[in-house]
Amino acid sequence: MLFGDKDNNLADARMEQVFEAIKEHDKNAVRAIFSQKAITEADNFDAGVDFLLSFVTGEVVSWSRDESPVVSDVVENSRKTKQLLTWYTLETEEHKYLVFLVDYPIDTVNPENEGLYSLRIIREEDEENLVGTMEEWIIPGIYVLDDFQLKALQ
Repeated sequence: MLFGDKDNNLADARMEQVFEAIKEHDKNAVRAIFSQKAITEADNFDAGVDFLLSFVTGEVVSWSRDESPVVSDVVENSRKTKQLLTWYTLETEEHKYLVFLVDYPIDTVNPENEGLYSLRIIREEDEENLVGTMEEWIIPGIYVLDDFQLKALQ
């Protein structure tokens, strides 16, 4: 196994959890994927979950990773933090969505940070409206770029 394969597998395992939670329209499963830190720091996390589940329309069919994750490994003494920034495509019968995940699959420095930290989603046809950098998108919780937000950007 190549070094990057482990990171791909970690990222894909998290996306599989996201996929199943959205597919099953399961609010508790979405909540369980996120770190305690993200839930605590996000503005109105539960409203974000509701909006996410209403935003993704049609039966969820598949997902695919668009590229390998951007990985950050930090080791302090014998404790470790791993951050994965990964892009996916989620497909339903009605739309394709671009999904950006910020995940901390390992964080023995700050255990409350372990789990999904940020999820951003936009319909694929609106991709040209993405603004900012990946680093600017590392905010806690769920961010859905919908038609209303797109109109505000224009």
